[in-house]
Amino acid sequence: MKAHIETPGILAGILTVTKSNYAECSEVTRMNFKRLGLSLIFTVLICGSVLAASFCEFWLNGNYYFMPLIFIGTALFYYILDTAIIMGDQGRGSAWLKRIRIGIALVLAMFNSFLIDYYFFKADIDAARVIAIRKDQAVIADNYQLIIAQKELDKSNLLSDIDKLQGHLSAQLDSLNAEASGMGGSKHKGIAAIWMAKYNSYQSDSSRARELVADKKERIVQLGKELFTIKQEKNKELGAVTATISAGINKSLELLHRIVWLEGSFTNKMMSILILLV
Repeated sequence: MKAHIETPGILAGILTVTKSNYAECSEVTRMNFKRLGLSLIFTVLICGSVLAASFCEFWLNGNYYFMPLIFIGTALFYYILDTAIIMGDQGRGSAWLKRIRIGIALVLAMFNSFLIDYYFFKADIDAARVIAIRKDQAVIADNYQLIIAQKELDKSNLLSDIDKLQGHLSAQLDSLNAEASGMGGSKHKGIAAIWMAKYNSYQSDSSRARELVADKKERIVQLGKELFTIKQEKNKELGAVTATISAGINKSLELLHRIVWLEGSFTNKMMSILILLV
């Protein structure tokens, strides 16, 4: 005949729900079972709250308004798993069940410690995130700066070429006008042969210059469009860096690993180990 363990209050409810009955329970066994029940309550409340808070942080963009509702689901999740770990059958022939329970316990310990570490080292993670964003953005900005600088130089050279062409034509026109007024190279006013030669030269150079200027201005417009597109791509990549590094639990845990184990102090490592043990 099996004797049901009598425990007061909430522990009695837990034992009734889990149907934890033992054939011959000593007082020591009953006391141990009460302690296990308290452990169950502790882990359900603490771990359920941490998981609910993490869900709000990573999947609801920091909106904690729904945390009480989410806590119901996360607490039930831990209740089901922890019941198997600390409230399960301890009778004969359950060695393989014990191994499964130990495995589940280790996985939950790692997962819970990661989440708790995140909140404990949140300020350090935020600082590391800012540094990582600035570092990646600096690399992107430098790469684009080389391309932009070359495009700007090409544009400046084209503008300089246009100025030279227009300056050459202006000098030719001045020489033509001076020849017509008697202030030219011949020092005689209105010598048709000399003026006509300079005029023909001016007309030829002017026609060619207009074509060159038109081509160069078209190229300048094209460079302007290319620069606009490149700067848009640059801003898009810079924004993508912020979104990638700022969001997601994976990146947060990566930064956590860096500040605790790769670059962290002895104190940070000891605190992380302590949280894992708890």
